[in-house]
Amino acid sequence: MLRCSALGTVIGAIPGVGGTVAGFISYMHAKQTCRNNENFGKGDVRGVIASEAANDAKEGGALLPTLAFGIPGSSGMAVFLGALTLHGIDTGQDIFITNIDVVYMLLLSMLGCHIVAACIGLTLADKIALLTRIRPVLFAPILFLVCLIGSFALRNSMGDVMVTFIFGILGYEMRKFGFSRIALILGLLLGNMAEIAFRQTLSTQAGAMGFFTRPISLILFLLIIGSVMMPFIKSWQRRKRREK
Repeated sequence: MLRCSALGTVIGAIPGVGGTVAGFISYMHAKQTCRNNENFGKGDVRGVIASEAANDAKEGGALLPTLAFGIPGSSGMAVFLGALTLHGIDTGQDIFITNIDVVYMLLLSMLGCHIVAACIGLTLADKIALLTRIRPVLFAPILFLVCLIGSFALRNSMGDVMVTFIFGILGYEMRKFGFSRIALILGLLLGNMAEIAFRQTLSTQAGAMGFFTRPISLILFLLIIGSVMMPFIKSWQRRKRREK
């Protein structure tokens, strides 16, 4: 919970990423770092704790770029930024000087809403858990209809509905053959941002060496390599233990 909360806060501070990415990345982090992770995806409570801890923590991180730079860290913060503008409050560095009372109010209100949400969740947890006894086959038609309505309402286009059908079939086939659907979703969400950032780096650093000459980018590159190699290292360690 603590590790994924910190991870969600950091991801939330990145403008435009949002809670979906924070939840998936935290889930994958928990799956890779926890022992006996064979039941992840089959009801292991550690996966639920990881993704939901990050999903809650990302709002605090998203508040940072919204107030400090005027760049919304999530869709909710974009609406919140519009509300501040309507009230004549300019975000950016000046807000910490001219409207410091608003900043403190926001921090306290965010702390208070988490406390209230925790109390409500603990009070109703046993009753909400009864929903898990409902057979998934009864939920599926409702979820299917909501997905179709949501995809159509986005731009009032039947093309979006067809895309929903196509990706639904693709997700079913990926699950059938054991491919990672989370990796596909993260690629679709972050692909455009990664491409733009990659081109900016190439143009400002005179080539790809900019990824290795700056300490922060080099550390991030090594962390990415480590996270990619970790499943192979764990598989090799399991084989070694079985051989012994």
